[in-house]
Amino acid sequence: MGTKAKAEHTPEQRAAAAERARMLKSPSRRADQDRMLLIGEKLGLTRFAEDLKKRREGETVPPVRQEPTAPERKRGRGAGRKRSIPQEQIERGIDILQSQDRMTVEAARATLRAGGIEGEDGPLYRLIIKPAYAGMSK
Repeated sequence: MGTKAKAEHTPEQRAAAAERARMLKSPSRRADQDRMLLIGEKLGLTRFAEDLKKRREGETVPPVRQEPTAPERKRGRGAGRKRSIPQEQIERGIDILQSQDRMTVEAARATLRAGGIEGEDGPLYRLIIKPAYAGMSK
C-alpha cells in the first residue's frame, strides 16, 4: 500500500516533499531568518528587516535604541497634594514629643492637640509622632 502512493508521485514531487519534511523536522538558521524577515516585512518593521539583512551579509549592526514615545512628565517643586498640617506645626509637634518621655500613640495625639496642633489621626501619626519617635531611643 505504501509503495503505490510513492509510485504515483514524480521524482521532483518526492524530492520537494522530502525537503518540506526535512525543513519541518529541523529548520535551518537560514529558514528561520527568512521567516523572521517575512514576519518583519508584513508587520511593517522595516528597520528590523534591514538589520536582519545586514546581519546576514556579515555587517556589524549597532544596537537599535528605542526612542521614548512621549517625554516623561515631571512634577515641579512644590507640586502635588499639600500637607494637611503646616511645616511649622510639624516641627513644633516633634519638639513637644521629643521633650517628653515616650508615650502611647493615643496619649501623644492628646498631647499634640493640647499643644495646639490640630489634625486627623493619620497625618498626626505619619507627620509628627512617627518621625519624633524614630530618633528617640527606647
